[in-house]
Amino acid sequence: MIGFALVCCSPGPRNRKRSVTAIRALKILRSDSASAAVSFVASAPAGDSGSALDFLVRNAPDLDSAETLFGAHSNPSAVSYTTLMQSYIRSGDVSGAEEVWRRMLAGGVQPDIVTYNVMMSAHAKKSDYAAVERKFEELQENGLRPDVVTYNTLMRSVRDVDVERVWEYFDTMVAQGVLPTDITFSTLIDAIGKDGDLSPLPEIPSMMRAYVVHPNIFIYTAVMSIYSRAGDTRNVRHWFNSMSEFGIKPNVVAYGILLDCLCKSGASEEAEGYFEQMGRDGIQLNEKILTVMMRIRSDQGDVNGVKELFYLLENPRLFRYNVLIHALGMNGNISEATELLETMEAKGVTPDVVTFNTMMKMRAATGDLEGVKAFYEAISKNGLVADGFSRSILMDALGDAGELEQAMAVELLPSDDVPRTIKLRIASDHGDVASVKRILGEAPSSYTPDSMFLVRAYARKGDWQMASRVYNSEPVTRSRLASYLKLLGENGNVSHITRAMESARNSDIEVSEEMVAALIDAYGVAGKLDSARETLTSMEEQFGIVPTIISYTALMGVQRTRKGRHDVLELLFSNGLDALETIFRVMWSAAMEEGDLDDAAAVIELMREHRLLPHVSLYNKLIVAFGNKRDLVNVEVMVARMKKAGMRPSVVTYNALMDAFGKTLRSPVAGERLLNDMHSSGVAPDAVTFNTLAAIYARCADPDGVNDVVARMAQQNILPDKFTYSNIITANRRAGRADQAQEAAEQARAMGILLESGVWGLWGTLGLLMNTRGLWGSNVVFRRDQVHPVEQLT
Repeated sequence: MIGFALVCCSPGPRNRKRSVTAIRALKILRSDSASAAVSFVASAPAGDSGSALDFLVRNAPDLDSAETLFGAHSNPSAVSYTTLMQSYIRSGDVSGAEEVWRRMLAGGVQPDIVTYNVMMSAHAKKSDYAAVERKFEELQENGLRPDVVTYNTLMRSVRDVDVERVWEYFDTMVAQGVLPTDITFSTLIDAIGKDGDLSPLPEIPSMMRAYVVHPNIFIYTAVMSIYSRAGDTRNVRHWFNSMSEFGIKPNVVAYGILLDCLCKSGASEEAEGYFEQMGRDGIQLNEKILTVMMRIRSDQGDVNGVKELFYLLENPRLFRYNVLIHALGMNGNISEATELLETMEAKGVTPDVVTFNTMMKMRAATGDLEGVKAFYEAISKNGLVADGFSRSILMDALGDAGELEQAMAVELLPSDDVPRTIKLRIASDHGDVASVKRILGEAPSSYTPDSMFLVRAYARKGDWQMASRVYNSEPVTRSRLASYLKLLGENGNVSHITRAMESARNSDIEVSEEMVAALIDAYGVAGKLDSARETLTSMEEQFGIVPTIISYTALMGVQRTRKGRHDVLELLFSNGLDALETIFRVMWSAAMEEGDLDDAAAVIELMREHRLLPHVSLYNKLIVAFGNKRDLVNVEVMVARMKKAGMRPSVVTYNALMDAFGKTLRSPVAGERLLNDMHSSGVAPDAVTFNTLAAIYARCADPDGVNDVVARMAQQNILPDKFTYSNIITANRRAGRADQAQEAAEQARAMGILLESGVWGLWGTLGLLMNTRGLWGSNVVFRRDQVHPVEQLT
């Protein structure tokens, strides 16, 4: 092509005349036909016709026109034949181009180096290395001298499969006195990237300088892309920063590669710094840059930052909506995420499985099982097919809610390896030996079974004899031993762990930090906290292992006092480690388990001080816990802190607040006000909301109030459940309306709603006949049901 350009575009007056003829003929070709264009060229000066026809062949709309135009040549040259070959190559017909080659030879015209280069390039694009090599040998036999385009084509033909051959061609080219160009080095870089051995890349700049080839932005972005694919952030950053040595300014592609790499490595602050530098350099933002920065800010929980970038996009595509929905979910802004889902559908952007999976995940994080189920069902309702991730989220939510039977009933596909593992984990965690055996038995042959799930199921069931038997039925490996010791640690079996670790050492099985963490856990469960701490502090001396966050998390998990937890955190900091979200989560859970709500609230603030984003569920659970203690002051404090952290109250938050105010004030006024706030904030109430409000009316012996709440449920297309009927029955009983209470019980039975077993027979024989408040004064069954809706879903 380079040679052809020189032939067609050489300077001089005749060339200008030919150009005018060619351009006028091209207009005729486009508006009329190839024949009309030929007639026009025939009327032009004889010296103009050849180059004009070549120009027209190159711009012909189809092969028939190209052949018609080529046929008008009285004496076609090598350039003419080459141009026709290019027409065939552009249409994807390399064999047709080879036929033109044969016609060329038959016509007594010898191919020149440009012709050979064109055909070699065509075969290279088809990955036909043998054909490229044949042409190369042939041109040398015909006395032609390969040029840089020839060698670049040879290198390109094998760059995907044989990096050594690429280097051989490079060395031959240089030995023949053919100087490489930037395209040569781009081909070398591509070959190195495909080979995977990146060690030659650092030498490329010095090689280019040696051959007086000035590196350009394309060379740098090619190298950065290779390092980025390898996950090598350090070298991506180095090549980006070294551009200035050659006076090269990074472009939007270079920034995009760097930011994407920093995003994947979690270097969010550094990415923000380069993003600001990009603005200072006056680089125009594109969709890729905005998307990468949205992902970075989403992972950091910076929902406002994500929104800022999102609304810079004129017509956001589906993936960008999904990123923003994810960010809103991380911040607990479920209602806003739901609104965004409706907005995208209104704008003609169809949600995909990822969209619904994201909605499921955020509902699961707040314990909203019904919300998870609703979005799982929405997948099929929208003509989509649930994937393995969808089933994994659903099963996890069911397992967390204690709905083991429903979790085990989720059907899996043969390819569902990850969901199958999750299903096994749920079953084994619940000690469901039968389900574990069934899942392993039904698994396809492609799935690698892990008998440790069965070991865990027996252990959680309390059958240590069978757990030990199954464990010992297979050879002991490092990973199996670590899993088994973890189970022993949960059971506080210090002596067994100690013997097993000693046996491992004698069997040349290296003791891992996970094994030592199991020992720390065992000491804690056994109440030997000093020994647990000593095991951590002497770990390097005793086992040659430097403790990481794994060991500190284990030590944190066994602490039973506020001082103990904060001492572990101080120990972590004193050893130069950063506190990750994991250890704060464990610290928070331990405080909650001990009932130390003030410390749990303090842990959330500590997380924020360390620039970690507490999940909205931590706030919601504390609101429930303070509400159960009738501590409305701290309930309001937690809501204020939640809002300060940039989180909008979700339906779960409102349900918790309603339950807390209802229990303490025993008046529906606050509950109704909260319901109005939900409507004005765009948060849709769910069944738990209405049942919680109905429970408040029931405690106030107001059956009419309960009936009004049930009517509002119906308006929202929410069906009554066992909690709804329990509230109706309780309200009527407290108001002395035994007939209405009995009628509600019968309605529930008719709808197949199961209330507490044994209660209604006793109610029928004693409650209705005696109507004695003494028997039902404590309301044990009903009040438990009325309190649980919020607690179960939070």
